[in-house]
Amino acid sequence: MEEKNEKKTITISLSTGVALIIIIMISVVVLSMTYFYKLNEMKRNNQNQSEDTQVANVTPMQDVTPTESVTPTEEVHVTEEAKPTEEKSVNFTDEQVKTSFKKYLDLLATANTSPTKFLESLDYNKVMVKDDVSFGEIKYTNTRIKYSDFKDKVHEYISEEVFLKRINTAFGVECFKNIDDLLYVANVGAGGIQFEIENFENKGNNTYLAKYYLLDSEDEGKTVEFTVTNNDGLCIINSISE
Repeated sequence: MEEKNEKKTITISLSTGVALIIIIMISVVVLSMTYFYKLNEMKRNNQNQSEDTQVANVTPMQDVTPTESVTPTEEVHVTEEAKPTEEKSVNFTDEQVKTSFKKYLDLLATANTSPTKFLESLDYNKVMVKDDVSFGEIKYTNTRIKYSDFKDKVHEYISEEVFLKRINTAFGVECFKNIDDLLYVANVGAGGIQFEIENFENKGNNTYLAKYYLLDSEDEGKTVEFTVTNNDGLCIINSISE
């Protein structure tokens, strides 16, 4: 009987030991899994923080780059682009303005002589009369000159306003016509005339007074007020009022 009880006690002890061992092993496994899970989570957190730090560091560099990329060459380039504006504000001397007004008077004189003479004063070769077309009682000659080229030449000395008011209607008719971008001139004319400047005064702000008269005549002269402007560096007559 005692031997059986002993065996039973040993068996219970072994069973208890095995159970403890199993519990300990399970605990170790659970602790190991918990440890590795925590370790992986810490790695992920560190990786995310590292990426955030990289993004935060990149942003200021991108903001600074445009300012830092401006080179001295680019700054000089900007200055050079501003030069045309500075040239537009250049003031002409009285002598330059007087020369431009004298050229205007020469153009006015030739326009009042004939449209052909006006073209010659613009350094066009003498116009040969070929095919004529009629508009009412006025005949016009095809000069073979491109009208746009003719206008560019005119604008080297006078504005479009002065051309239309003072030159193109010198004989009470349209002296210069644009037909299919070719220049036609009216077959009208008179004897040659010449104007001379008598007085010249600078009133400021690109405004001037001038008195001129018709040479070899008893004309008392005419006083006009005119303005000048800068056309690509050229001093041209911009407007005239009597």
